[in-house]
Amino acid sequence: MSESCADSNNQIPEKARFCKKCCDYLPIAEFPANANVCKKHDYLGTQTERWCKECKDFICLSLFRKGSVDFLCRKHMYNKSGRKAMEKQRNKPENVGIISIRNICYIDNRIFKHSSIGLTKAEIEILTKSKSQSELFHFALLPVDPTKIMSVDNVVLVSREKRDKMMKFFKSNNKEKYEKIAKKEKRRASA
Repeated sequence: MSESCADSNNQIPEKARFCKKCCDYLPIAEFPANANVCKKHDYLGTQTERWCKECKDFICLSLFRKGSVDFLCRKHMYNKSGRKAMEKQRNKPENVGIISIRNICYIDNRIFKHSSIGLTKAEIEILTKSKSQSELFHFALLPVDPTKIMSVDNVVLVSREKRDKMMKFFKSNNKEKYEKIAKKEKRRASA
């Protein structure tokens, strides 16, 4: 008598299983007993998950904005309101230069390992009021003391070329030279 692959006595052991959260096949060792979700997604009940109207599923609380009880995850909240707000800001010609400087501040923020920029849009406007909107694309804001977060007292307006030069000094751990240039630019601006 010939045996078929579907014979119940001759089942091949399961080597991989589909995780419903990862949407991927993973080794069976990655799953708790008789579960459809891998160990990466510890299920602790509804305390760690919330319903998203757009995803139409319970998803991890870390994917929602903190402090608000919305039923839209960050991705769908941004698609609903954030994208429109950013387009509205970008389309105003008077904001384009300020947004450009603020974006550079965010990039530099990561290099200096600061938790936040420390400057609001209004403060950036005050610091750059001596320059026209078309000139703002050629300037950047940097902290005078790179160990402290940028503030109105700890910031200097420099050209992009000088910014590149100063950032090279900072990245090569030559902070004294960075601070010397920053203080010189700060004195020049205040005079």
